[in-house]
Parts: sequence; C-alpha cells; structure tokens
Amino acid sequence: MSEFIVPSISIDSLEDLHSVKEYLRDLTKKVRFLSQNVDENNFDPEAYSLFYENGDEALELSYSLDGYRIELKGYGDDVVSKLEATSKEIDLLVAKGSITNEINISKEKIYINGNRLIVKSSNFTLDASGNLTMKGTINATAGNFGNYRIGSDSSGSYVYNNSGQITAAHLSGTDINVSGTLDMVTDTYINGCSIDMSNCSVQTSRSTYLGWFYSDDVEVQGNYVYCNCANIVSSINVTKRIYCYDVWSIDEGIAWSDRRLKKDIERIDEGSALAFLIKLRPVSYELKEHGDGVPHNGLIAQEVLETGDPFHIVTEEDGYYGIHYEALDAVIAAALKAQKRELEELNV
Repeated sequence: MSEFIVPSISIDSLEDLHSVKEYLRDLTKKVRFLSQNVDENNFDPEAYSLFYENGDEALELSYSLDGYRIELKGYGDDVVSKLEATSKEIDLLVAKGSITNEINISKEKIYINGNRLIVKSSNFTLDASGNLTMKGTINATAGNFGNYRIGSDSSGSYVYNNSGQITAAHLSGTDINVSGTLDMVTDTYINGCSIDMSNCSVQTSRSTYLGWFYSDDVEVQGNYVYCNCANIVSSINVTKRIYCYDVWSIDEGIAWSDRRLKKDIERIDEGSALAFLIKLRPVSYELKEHGDGVPHNGLIAQEVLETGDPFHIVTEEDGYYGIHYEALDAVIAAALKAQKRELEELNV
C-alpha cells in the first residue's frame, strides 16, 4: 500500500513569496507522483508501475498478473540490468553497448548467451580462458563431439571421424579397431596393452619396439625394429640386419647361399686364409651384463681389427663392435685346405 505524507510546514517559515512557492512545488510533485503510481483503491492492483531517476541511474519496477519486471540503467557506464519473470519463463540480462550476457529459463530449455562463461563447482569448473575441468563420467551414445561422431552398437559406444582420422593424446582401457592407419607419434613408451592387427601394415619412421606382438601377417617398415619377445608363427623377412641380444633357436641362423643369387665368385686364397687364422686369438669369456655366469667362446673384435682385416667387423648402433662369425666359415675351410696340403707335402 502506498502512503501519501503532506509536506510539513511551519507558519514561521513562510517569510516571503519564495518560501510559499517552494512549498507548493513540493506539494505538487507529491500529488503528481501519487496520481501516476497509486491505483484507484490503493490496494491489490492488477497492474503496478514505478519509475525512479536521479540523473545518473534509473530504476523501473512493474508487475501485473502476467509477471514482474525490474530494470536498472546506469547512464554513466551505459549498463542495463533486467530481471523479468512470467509464468512461462525467467529472463536475466546484463548489457553494455553491443555486449549482452543473458540467461533464459523455460520448461523447454535453459539458454545461456554471453561474452564469457565461468563456472566453479566441486565437480565442474570452466575458467575465463575456456579451460574445462570435471570429475565423473561422460556417457554419450549418439551425436557429435567436435569433428568426431559418437556411435553405438551391441558392443557399446565408440568414436569415429568422417574424415577417417582420429588424433588423440591418450587412449587407455579400451579396444582399438583399426581398418585404416594407426599413426602413433610419441617419444614415450606404449606399453601395458595388447595390439591385435590381422593382415595389416605397420609403418614406422623411427625406432620401433615390439613386446608381446601377435599378428597373422605383419609388415614393419622403419629404420630399426626391436622385438622383445615376439611370437613369430612362421618366418621374419628382413632386407637388412637383425640384431639379437639374447638368442635361443632350434635351427640357429640360416643364410641365403644359392649360386643363382651370387656373382663375382672367387676362390679364397688358402695360404692367406691360414695366415689370417693363425693371427687370431680364440678366447673364452663371460658377459659383463646379462651373462648369468655362462661362459662363451669367441674372438675379440679389436684384436681382429689389429690383423688388418676389417671386413669381418661391424660397428653396432650403440658404438660397440660386432663380428661376422658366419663369414669366417669359408676362411676356416680355406685354411683347413692349406693345412691339409702342407701335411700331404710332409707325408704326415
């Protein structure tokens, strides 16, 4: 209920005509306000409206059976704030120039439109830069996530891309079915998983380490391939070298030796072969690392180099020397022939 208070006046204060004019002006303002804002019976109006203004700010309040509306205006900073509610929706708006932040709530939807959205809660945060942090699980069976489409079938939900390529920083705890290309660009290890790629091609541009690797037919292309405990069903075809650090084999190594694969075939000089073998020092030794106390027989690569024959020595990737022991077989055969001939000449 509105209340009208007659301006108080003292007879002693009416000293001149100016004082009378000020009193009448104040009284006129209050009567005008009353006539504009108070309903006929001054109680339970069907529509009510108030407007206040002091030059810098303005307030407008109105309500009726349809709803209510509060609007604040700041003339200095050109900011407008509005709250409006009806039986169908609630609308909250703050605007400055062309920038508008608005929240609209209705039974159909919750609509948020603004310059920046900031959310802070115990399980969901979104800062002004757009960084999102959340706890819990995202469950989706259909729709799009950026350029990725979410699908589902009897086995569960999955993510795929219309362009045929998915780039991810981390994938764990799931099955990856690859029908095209799986490109893994990483400087760290990929471990703790099982990859089943039947009849596919694995292409690498850097060193590739294979742990427990199963496939019907795998073609690996790259600079270096490291097989830790590969389960090879039939055979491995390698165009260059295979470095074996720990070897266990029934058939040992078998090298190509068909005449049809060779050219420039020349006989090894038997005398030179015998002289070369005599310079070598056969030794027994144990490995400093991973030796397990098992003695080995062989040669020392540096001593072989001192004989002046570098053809049986190879420098490994880690800088250590290796020996082509299989290449010595032909030299040993030539040396045995030379020794046999010398024995025959001595009638021994």
